[in-house]
Amino acid sequence: MHQSTRSQNFASSPFQQNLASPIHRLPNELIARILVTGCPLPFHRRNDIDTSPLSYQVLVTSICMLWRQIAHHSPSLWTSVVVQPPRSMNTLDFYQNMLSAILARSGTLELDISIRI
Repeated sequence: MHQSTRSQNFASSPFQQNLASPIHRLPNELIARILVTGCPLPFHRRNDIDTSPLSYQVLVTSICMLWRQIAHHSPSLWTSVVVQPPRSMNTLDFYQNMLSAILARSGTLELDISIRI
């Protein structure tokens, strides 16, 4: 393939268009602040129980690679956790790995843990 044709194809690719979107022009610190501000409050601080903070964190990290990297390096995003006891022994490893990841990502910040039975 000719060099100019490859460059032209890359420039019109969805990846290149995503890099040009306005969200990618914001500083990572501002994106991190927006993600943290959007995180729902833990169960014991609100009236409804529709969403958990961890569901939000999983959603945010699945949007795009940039948001995943920013979220993983934003300890304050990982300080509110809703823990549910595993329903079976098969899910025990999953819960242990999940809690280990949350503890690692929250760093030295104080955790706000809700236990939902």
